Amino acid sequence: MTGVAVPVPPAPMLPTPGRPPSCPEWVIEPKFDGARCASRIAAGRVELFSRYANNLSASFPEVVMGCAALGDRGAILDGEIIVLDDKGRPNFQLLQRRLHVARPPKSLTTRLAARLVVFDILYLDGQDLTRLSYRERRAALEDLRVDELSVELATSPAWSGVDGQEVLEAMADTGMEGIVSKAVTSRYQAGRRTRQWIKTPYRHSGHFAIGGYVPSRAPGAPIGSVLVGAYDSSGALRYCGSISIGFSQQARRDLHARLSRIHRVSSPFRGIGHGGHDDGVCWVMPVVVGRIEFRGFTGRLRHAAWKGVVDVDATDVCLPEVR
Repeated sequence: MTGVAVPVPPAPMLPTPGRPPSCPEWVIEPKFDGARCASRIAAGRVELFSRYANNLSASFPEVVMGCAALGDRGAILDGEIIVLDDKGRPNFQLLQRRLHVARPPKSLTTRLAARLVVFDILYLDGQDLTRLSYRERRAALEDLRVDELSVELATSPAWSGVDGQEVLEAMADTGMEGIVSKAVTSRYQAGRRTRQWIKTPYRHSGHFAIGGYVPSRAPGAPIGSVLVGAYDSSGALRYCGSISIGFSQQARRDLHARLSRIHRVSSPFRGIGHGGHDDGVCWVMPVVVGRIEFRGFTGRLRHAAWKGVVDVDATDVCLPEVR
């Protein structure tokens, strides 16, 4: 289909948190610990876009080359960019080392090789597929056989006729984040969060804005912990907790470089105290957003761990439900 113009990828369809459905007309997919990515392929020319339409092409040249293996096809693929750890599991912290490196050296792309796990197809050879059902789009994706074209491409597994809770427990045993359940009749609702897709994490994961940090006295690690929060329905930034685990030494240095440029004289949090954290805190403008895993939220994050900086507008960060 050489010469057919391929549109700019739409905003992604998003799942709603919840329990896996028990009805049969659903398909279960793994939830990957990566970064959402749409690949626009037009006669061998490839562009990669983040959830917020930032161009990721220069950061992941191996994924661009993998997508170019589709040749003269015109397509928009929806998926997740991942980096595997030494046990073959997607690891967001390893991916973090790639996300903000434009034109990475060959040594980095070899040591932390990325791939695109594709779970949907929105456009193919001149046809808009978003109006089709998930079942029909999945069939079109499987017909592409992207797994056979390049090692940088993989089709996400999808299971039908299985118990979602059992699959969730199996995913937890293998170190995966959780599952996403998709109604086989669902059309692709660009830019919408819908109950036609339901995500069920084994551990909860959310986005939180950093409002301050506590310096560390350890050499080479300028940040000891970060104070994070999220916005309530009135637009106030509420304090949610202090995070001190999950950081590599490099992550602490990189984060300090970001935060040291946006200091402010007072706390950005309103309405809730900081649990005695005021002393020694360096307050910052709440514009840097991190992804955090946690076991529960009771107004404070429980058993929380830092996963990395994410490309999210801080004003979109909302308080999670109390669990």
